[in-house]
Amino acid sequence: MATDSLPDVVVLMGVLSVVAFASLPLLARRSGKAAPTAELTAARVVTFAGYEWMIVNGSGQSPCSSYCYSDSGQSVWIDYVGRLHMKLRCVGNEWLCCELVCQESPGFGRYEFRVEGRLDRLDPNVELDLSLEAVDTVAASDGIGLSLSGHGDRLRPTNSQYQIRPVEVSGHRYRFQNSADDQSTHSFEWRPTSIWFQSFRGHRSFVDSPEQVIAFYGYEGDHIASEADKIPRIRLRLTSEHPPSDGREVEIVISDFVFHPMN
Repeated sequence: MATDSLPDVVVLMGVLSVVAFASLPLLARRSGKAAPTAELTAARVVTFAGYEWMIVNGSGQSPCSSYCYSDSGQSVWIDYVGRLHMKLRCVGNEWLCCELVCQESPGFGRYEFRVEGRLDRLDPNVELDLSLEAVDTVAASDGIGLSLSGHGDRLRPTNSQYQIRPVEVSGHRYRFQNSADDQSTHSFEWRPTSIWFQSFRGHRSFVDSPEQVIAFYGYEGDHIASEADKIPRIRLRLTSEHPPSDGREVEIVISDFVFHPMN
């Protein structure tokens, strides 16, 4: 099932799947249960897209332990039209990452993130991670995520990936190339026995033609994440011990997050 190609039949399946979900209520944002937060600490909470999100302050869950997460208003803020801004910035000699943790566990359904900016221009040492995980991500054995970045190599043709934890299982990782679009939508549809990932050009919940599809991948099999205690998380972070290769700070804007409950 794991392949780096995008056959027409797979695109068609993606179109049909997303069209079906587009008919679900877009404002059904309160179907989930409150997420457990005892193992997380945050000095600040923001409201974004109708949900409350904790901003992690401290070590967080970075793959590189030498970097910290910041809850400063200079790192994470909501603008006057309700868009989420996240900034990877350098203070002194320290690079500060960003992580937001949703206060609800919506359950099975489609999780949709609408991003602004050219993701194909992300520094190879920086990634935007959009995921669904347990509160304790260190102990968790399952989860779903979209990792949008350069992955340490600017020349690598497939600089982003869909992933299902554990990633060592065959078919749990699909790599693709980000598009040169100023707006994009990235989502995953989570069901008890399958996971379907979609990335579209522009801000949209469904597509009219295959040209609007950046990437699409579906997985049906073992090791699908259980529904218990899974919460959306948004991270802007470094991928290694190295700072951005150009030494510049990075800002990402997410204009909306939408949850479509499973019917």
